[in-house]
Amino acid sequence: MTKQLLIFDFDGTIADTLEVAEVIINDLGRDFGLPEVSREQIMHLKHKSIKELLHLSGLSWAQLPAFIRKARKAFHAHLQEVSPIEGMPELIHHLDARGFRMGILSSNTQSGVKTFLTRHQLECFEFIHTPDSIFGKGRRLRKILKSTALPPPSVVMIGDEVRDVEAAHDAGIEAIAVTWGFNTPELLAAGQPAYIVHHPAELQALLEGDLRT
Repeated sequence: MTKQLLIFDFDGTIADTLEVAEVIINDLGRDFGLPEVSREQIMHLKHKSIKELLHLSGLSWAQLPAFIRKARKAFHAHLQEVSPIEGMPELIHHLDARGFRMGILSSNTQSGVKTFLTRHQLECFEFIHTPDSIFGKGRRLRKILKSTALPPPSVVMIGDEVRDVEAAHDAGIEAIAVTWGFNTPELLAAGQPAYIVHHPAELQALLEGDLRT
């Protein structure tokens, strides 16, 4: 695989935010009148897309912007509790040393992502972009392509959710789905990414052309 620019999702792809997400969801849920969610229920929700989750949560579209704003603020308060996905720091430094251009496209805040990267010495990314909404990644990817003037075949999106795959399709680029984040391998496969990988070492082999697919 020959790619010039690797665009990573953040939550669940680089950062292990699942436990913090559980705390934030339940803390905010009380403010929005939502039922408490157990770890077992959260693991079951890995089979659901973001649109299905919104429907099941009982959160209205009108409540969604306020919920997301408060969730992003809460993330800062719990940032010190978030660790990188095992194997990702080594992979990021390796790819940087090999000359890959890398960026981040995240629904989290730029300041939160930057603080995390600095804390864990992962300042290897050219840019951190955040879409206007949780469904705006495809539009933001198209803007990135335009600003970099790179041909779509030379760019790839790497993420742990179906919406990352859908955003890549929307922008006309390939997607690599990783199974160590939020969505299950089965749900990711249904989104039809170009590749599915199960460990950072497998992602490295794919990007360096050593993985037989």
